Amino acid sequence: MKILNLFLTTVLVGFSINSQAAVYPPLNLDALGGEGQVNLGWSPNSANGSISGYNIYRNTTGSLTDYQQIAVNVTGTSYVDTTVAVGGSYYYAVTTVSGSLESGFSAQDGAEPFMVHTGDVTLLNNENIDTSTKSWTISNLNSTNPTVTGASGTATGTFTSAGQLGTNDSFSITASSVITWSGTQAQAASANNSFGAYLNSLRAGKVAAYGGALGVDSTAINPNDSINTLGGTNEALVFTVNAKNLSTGSLFLTHLNLSLYNGSKTTDFVIYDPASNQVIVQYWNTNYGSTYGGIAYNSEFVLQDGYKIIVGTGASNGTNSWRVGSLVFDIVK
Repeated sequence: MKILNLFLTTVLVGFSINSQAAVYPPLNLDALGGEGQVNLGWSPNSANGSISGYNIYRNTTGSLTDYQQIAVNVTGTSYVDTTVAVGGSYYYAVTTVSGSLESGFSAQDGAEPFMVHTGDVTLLNNENIDTSTKSWTISNLNSTNPTVTGASGTATGTFTSAGQLGTNDSFSITASSVITWSGTQAQAASANNSFGAYLNSLRAGKVAAYGGALGVDSTAINPNDSINTLGGTNEALVFTVNAKNLSTGSLFLTHLNLSLYNGSKTTDFVIYDPASNQVIVQYWNTNYGSTYGGIAYNSEFVLQDGYKIIVGTGASNGTNSWRVGSLVFDIVK
């Protein structure tokens, strides 16, 4: 009897092992972070016969066993996990299902979701009048064409897609200028933590405009100034950010287009935070040729409330002149 029981146990155990081993986990699991989601893809295991689908498992610890099932009997070899939070890390495994049988876990792969980009807003000046300041307020951000109003200037804004932002969200940009700018002195002030005092000491000029682009009118101290452009080595535009009414997302500068720009022209580009008296971004006496299409091309500079974006003439610019064509902003949830 003992021999018979041992024989039956061996047969049953062998049958159970062989049944489970007939279903094999998928191969080449790849987890790729996307905007507010993680995209999964894998390859079928050719050792399997007919299968029902795949089960998806996830954890946030990287454990190879402590998984939570998040999807059942997925057909195909891909899955998009949208139940993730930006800033978190997620680890995945996939199993193969064949009827009532399920394979073991696949190899693990992990990813982090990106922030959700809601589209670009492009600010263009449509008022060709020289004024002390020009302001844009962008609201109705869930519209394909958000509402753009200006206190002393007008603009055109376009959204590439609906932002799904707060109903009352808005942001404002105000342009002013200085006509006693010195990139050399500004860089030195940044190095010794006195940039704010330096900026406040500069004499204001007029924001000039021509054909929708912006420049600086410094004829008050330089009668020979090429008006409606940024020229020489002593002019700068200052764009001040008001983002206190943007509660849903964060504002980013992604592109600052320059026109009439080529050759040996040089520019200073600074992002300054008056609240902390910190220069956040600084590029001095740099040439931004047509190859790059402008400053911050395909970059993402976060802009907090009160930040100042400064575009000035570089120390070796000479008599060259150019204009700021447009500013492109992204709002990131």
